[in-house]
Amino acid sequence: IMLQIINREVNRFTVYEVLMETDWYKRPQVALAIANDTQAPIKLLVTILPYLHIRDLEKLYLDANTHDIVKRNIIEYMKRRSDNGEED
Repeated sequence: IMLQIINREVNRFTVYEVLMETDWYKRPQVALAIANDTQAPIKLLVTILPYLHIRDLEKLYLDANTHDIVKRNIIEYMKRRSDNGEED
């Protein structure tokens, strides 16, 4: 149901505000749907980074439409992962 709401062709600002108050955005499928949404707020995109797979982070980073703030946060997140010895 959550994926259907995210994928609708409507203004999702209110949906994303409510979504941030839940744990739904932590589910990898929901995080990926958010990452693929051009209307997703920057704050939410930065929040979901830990819930995306490496290949999804790479795709988001390489997307020409991804905001520079999100790209910087991807780099910082990957550095922290590397420093902690985490793997995907």
